Amino acid sequence: MCQFNHAQNEPPMVPFSLPIIGHTISYIFNAEKFLAKCRNKYGDPFNIFIFGNVLTYVGNKTSCEVFKEHDIFDHEQVLVETLIFPLAFKRIKGFGNMRFLANAVHEQVSGKIKVYVPRMQKELKNGIDLYIGNCKESKVIKNFADTMLFIIVRPIFNIIFGEEASHFEELIISMTTLLKQLGTLPLIPPVLSIIHPSLHIKAISFGWNPINKPKKLFTKLMKPIVKKRLLQKKKLDNEYIKKEDLMEYYLFDSDYDPNNVNDEYMEFLFEQLIVTLFAAFFTTVKVVTEALYEYAGRPELWKDIFEEQIMIYNKTNGNLTIDDVHKMVKLDSLLKETLRHSFPVVLKTTMSNESYTFSTGAKIPKGRVVVVYAADSHFNSQVYNDPESFQPNRYLTSNIDGSVVNYITATKLEKYYIPFGSGKHACPGRIFAVTEIKLCLYELILKYNIRTESGKVDPKLKIGDQLLPPITGLIFENR
Repeated sequence: MCQFNHAQNEPPMVPFSLPIIGHTISYIFNAEKFLAKCRNKYGDPFNIFIFGNVLTYVGNKTSCEVFKEHDIFDHEQVLVETLIFPLAFKRIKGFGNMRFLANAVHEQVSGKIKVYVPRMQKELKNGIDLYIGNCKESKVIKNFADTMLFIIVRPIFNIIFGEEASHFEELIISMTTLLKQLGTLPLIPPVLSIIHPSLHIKAISFGWNPINKPKKLFTKLMKPIVKKRLLQKKKLDNEYIKKEDLMEYYLFDSDYDPNNVNDEYMEFLFEQLIVTLFAAFFTTVKVVTEALYEYAGRPELWKDIFEEQIMIYNKTNGNLTIDDVHKMVKLDSLLKETLRHSFPVVLKTTMSNESYTFSTGAKIPKGRVVVVYAADSHFNSQVYNDPESFQPNRYLTSNIDGSVVNYITATKLEKYYIPFGSGKHACPGRIFAVTEIKLCLYELILKYNIRTESGKVDPKLKIGDQLLPPITGLIFENR
């Protein structure tokens, strides 16, 4: 066993046998089991050596410090490097001003959720009809996450780019394809980083340039809309009625002359909005797909959840408001349990001060990548009864007749439930994401009988520390 030389009082380094490679092989092939073993044996926090770097993992005792000390830990730098945004974008190197992005999403998306629910429901119905359609005869869809990409993107696209843009089917498809390509990159293990950190970036960027086609299409289709809005605002001034979408927020935060909206500005606007779309997109797709597989693989769930949706449909004739979404408490509990099981790791950040000493006495140096090991909180036996089991009604308190008297919503931030982070850096779009997921599941459950081909819950796909939806088939039949 090799002992890695590190500074005094650092978290314990998990011993490894292979110099240079360290724990990389164990991590790639079974990170879930490997990390659990490390936590049980070496405590919280602990260090491992993977892909040529030392990483510090914080569990349920110390993760709260990372969320709390937001001025000490730099969440943006490592996020940009992980998502490899510099490969794609010229004018921004990732999320740009993360505070601006967070405020924009919090105020203009989550803050206006009442306005957006009808538009979201309409776009989801259109997407479901387009990509699943009539299932009078049983239809098997393999790797349903790929189908869900094109369904989920539509309401997000509508709210970010506006209702005018939601009619540009070619642009929606082009951007969804781009997002899929960008989303695949972080899943590629950075094995070449063992030799040098830059080699991984150089290898996957060789000959790769997926952004030009959707950017040109965006400029062609959206420039007239942007110019029209800016000219209307200039002409009407205070009488101008702002559109309800995120693009409007970005437009009027700039100093661009409406008479001189050039390709350079459109490129900047495209990159700002596509990064926001990316941030809103993949977690939503992942969770709604995993929730559907859990639902489809557990026939015993169908009755209660279906009856809840039917009751809401009968009272609303299917035209929902945010208050109706809040009444989907059994669906919400299913979703929250899905989220708890979905994220072994929720955050990677970089220590930006000269050093930091945890409450345990462990000390880490500047530049250290710190990983929030969420599974240590999500599967805490002192908090969750039988934490490894999937219990869709775990967060409900019910009467003897089955009526729910209390529940803890999936958007609520809690110490041992952190799929959306915590503190100042908690996900600002979580209300929007949970609302969209519930609306999507509502439409699917009412429209189709859904089951897995295997007749049981299929296992998730594991890539490093990532858990992805199953790639097995789902069977859809009209109700």
